[in-house]
Parts: sequence; structure tokens; C-alpha cells
Amino acid sequence: MSYYRIVLAESQHADLVRYLNRSLLVSLWSTLRTLISRGVREVWEHSFDELAHSARLLREPHRSAPSPAG
Repeated sequence: MSYYRIVLAESQHADLVRYLNRSLLVSLWSTLRTLISRGVREVWEHSFDELAHSARLLREPHRSAPSPAG
């Protein structure tokens, strides 16, 4: 996780392509986003819809399913 945090915050484009795995990044994003600065987090979430979607799910309260009528 620390490795990804460093790459997200410090790397250039070629490093990002070389060292990051998309699926792993998405699966770790809920934790990674808390380990990087707000500015870095906002750039990543603005640039990649899948990360932004993941962030929105974390912010939204869990909605319970409607009760069956009966």
C-alpha cells in the first residue's frame, strides 16, 4: 500500500503506466484515498470515473431496501 501511495503522489506519467495495476488500484482506492493528500486525491478522482464512483459510494449513507408491503 505504501508503494502505491508513493507512486500516486510522486511519479510521472511513464511511472504510473509502468507500476500501477488498474484493478488493484480500484480495489485499494477506499484506503489509498485516505493516505494521500486532498489535492492528489481530487486529481485522481477527477481523472478517473471509476475512482470517483468508488469515492461517492463511500460518502453516501447505506440505503436500506424498501420493506415489502404486507
